[in-house]
Formats: sequence, structure tokens, C-alpha cells
Amino acid sequence: MGSFSLLEIVTIAVVVLIVFGPDRLPELARKAGELIARARHATRSVTSALEQEYGEAMEPIKGLRDEIDSVRSDLSKAITSIGDIEVDPSPSQPDPAESDEAEPGEGERDAAAG
Repeated sequence: MGSFSLLEIVTIAVVVLIVFGPDRLPELARKAGELIARARHATRSVTSALEQEYGEAMEPIKGLRDEIDSVRSDLSKAITSIGDIEVDPSPSQPDPAESDEAEPGEGERDAAAG
């Protein structure tokens, strides 16, 4: 659900004013406020009941969440410190002398074949 722009809010207000009229707006606003208050109260009571019922069962999960947050913080610090190190962007070129040398075991295969 996205946020409303100012133009959308004004449009909704004008439509409500036209549909319900200026005499009923205070009553509608009061009822909307009461509904919002009831919804908040219901949300708080459900949250409280769930915490009382499952509080002990949730503690290990909260501990794991704290550990994950700690690891995330450590990784973020490590990545930041790695970003501070200057790295040569060009790949290192292999040494030509190394490419002429035979790999271990190659000479044995040539001797066995010949």
C-alpha cells in the first residue's frame, strides 16, 4: 500500500464533502476516530495476549535474531573496511617463466609413452 499524494488527499476530501455534505463531516470524523481507536486497542490486546501465551517460546527466536543482527553488523563493518583498501583493478599477469615449466607428473607420462 503506497502513500497518498496531496492531490489524492484533496480529491478524496472534495468527494467526501460532496457526498456527505458539510453538516455530517464532524460526525463522520468522530466515528472514523472511534474506529481507529478501537482498531488500535484490538491490535494491542491481541499482541499482548500473544506475548503472554508464546513469550517463553519466542525467546530463542529473539536470541537468534539478535545473533543475526550482530553478524550482519560485523559483515557490514568488514565490507566497509574492505572497500577502504585500494585494490589493483587489473588482473595480475602470469610469469612467462612459469608457463614453460612442466607440471608435476608430465615428464613421467612422456617417459611412459615413449
